Amino acid sequence: MNQFPDPPYWDQQHQSHSTYPQEFMDHYRKPLKPRHGILVFVIVILLSIFVAAPIQYFFGMLGLALTELMLLAVAVVSALLFRQDLREVFPIHRPRLKPFFATLLTWVGCYMVVLFSTMILIYLFPEGFLDVSKSMDSIFSTTPMPVTFLIVAIMPAVCEEAVHRGFIQYTFRNIRNPFVAVSGIGIIFGIFHLDPYRFLPMTLLGMGLAYVMLRTRNLLYPALFHFINNSLSVLASSQGSGGGDLPASYYTGPMMLMSIGLYLILSAVVPFLFLWVHCLLRRPGEPKKSLTLPAILCALLTALMIIIGFALLIFTSVNVADWDELIRETENLLVLWVPRYL
Repeated sequence: MNQFPDPPYWDQQHQSHSTYPQEFMDHYRKPLKPRHGILVFVIVILLSIFVAAPIQYFFGMLGLALTELMLLAVAVVSALLFRQDLREVFPIHRPRLKPFFATLLTWVGCYMVVLFSTMILIYLFPEGFLDVSKSMDSIFSTTPMPVTFLIVAIMPAVCEEAVHRGFIQYTFRNIRNPFVAVSGIGIIFGIFHLDPYRFLPMTLLGMGLAYVMLRTRNLLYPALFHFINNSLSVLASSQGSGGGDLPASYYTGPMMLMSIGLYLILSAVVPFLFLWVHCLLRRPGEPKKSLTLPAILCALLTALMIIIGFALLIFTSVNVADWDELIRETENLLVLWVPRYL
């Protein structure tokens, strides 16, 4: 079963009419399978380790820009070598308001979930995340803000999406179970960053991006998602040093537990947010299914998150000596520091 039917928000008049040469090429074009996408991903990883890493080490932000261009070249060349139609591998159609809004909601939901998971990882592995923060700060500080924004926010939204939501996800299109396809692409996106501390957050983001691509079949929407996410990281880093300058022990105390509890409560709306996104991206003609069971499950999950969040807050309040200082440092962590990892 094809998981990539015609995009629900694509005008039928924009479909290209088949000609005899095109039909001839389609006859001899071999359908791609997940193994082809995984093969290209392995090549990307090898290039990242043995080519991109040295380039970034010696050239900094310029090396990062060259890496993004390399990723774009790999995606396009792979599609050409496998004799695929570039319009099918990299579908770009006129954006529509409803999927645009659904993409924004998906990013908000993913951002909250990823932020919460990142805070837990910071609590468990503070030293590792401090190293990540310092390395990002050292890279971002070497170039002017407009250049950094171009290389870190705009280029990945185009080049990385061409690889992951373009070629790789195209090879996953015939997987019958959408959850398996979205999870697999998300895991690939997490591995792609080659950072054990960021694997889980990047996997969750990759799943959100893959879901948007699966439902819209339009690269513009995951590119928008990716652009917004990376823009926030750049803007957060441009505000100067935040919690990343504090010792690792600072993130294993009551302040961190309070932050986790607060974000768990704030993230309690996410299950219903994703349910809303699913409804917004329902395809025309798709059978309507009852939302009673999903709504009940969302309500149970929301209640559980709120209960655990308040339990953490109550537990934290017992061991707090200076509430004003605690609140100030919590705001510093949430606003200035955590977004750098997303």
